[in-house]
Parts: sequence; C-alpha cells; structure tokens
Amino acid sequence: MSKYCNRLLPIFLSSLALTSSSLFFSPVAHSQSAYPTKPIRLIAPVSAGGGLDNIARAVAERLSKNLAQSVIVDNLSGGGGAIASITTAKANPDGYTLMIAYVGTHGTNPAVRLHQLGQT
Repeated sequence: MSKYCNRLLPIFLSSLALTSSSLFFSPVAHSQSAYPTKPIRLIAPVSAGGGLDNIARAVAERLSKNLAQSVIVDNLSGGGGAIASITTAKANPDGYTLMIAYVGTHGTNPAVRLHQLGQT
C-alpha cells in the first residue's frame, strides 16, 4: 500500500500545483479587484496531526506566500468529513473559505449516507 501511496503523492501534488497556478495566472483573475483582502480559511476535515492535516498545512503555507495573505487551517473532524463539508457548503461564496477534501468527504459519504440526505 505504501508503494502505491508514494507513487500517487507526487502526481497529486503536481496536479494541485497545476490547478492552482492556472487559477492565479488566468486573465479573468487579473481583471477583477484585488484578492485576497482578508485571511483565508482552509478547512481540513480531519483532526490535527494526520496526513491530510500535514498536506493542508503545506498547501496553506504555499498559498500564504503566493497570495501575501494569511491562510488559516481549521481542523473540523467528525462525521467522516461531513461536518467540514457542510460548514464549507454553508460559508459565504466569496472565496475566503476553502476545503481540502479526500475520498471520504466526496466519495464515500455521499454513497453511504444517501438516506440521511433524503435521497433514498
């Protein structure tokens, strides 16, 4: 399993870097007003100290350097990531609340919790 994870981590980080760089260098982003003007909240759906938390902190550090603005990691564990997902979904759609997700929050939860969402 670790060989598999070790091979996927560089691919994941590369795709994350490409996605984020395309957002920062797009012409639309340059034509809009300055962003960000206040600290950004990055929600991690796990408790502090785990693998995804470490990735969230590395992403927050890089974003903070690139945007010249504070990026605060907020760990909201519980419900298999449902608490963090709901909090992110209910946040103002202004780009100041982000979430780093994994398969549990966007793959497993929707598949096994349909009855809780009223979609059975």
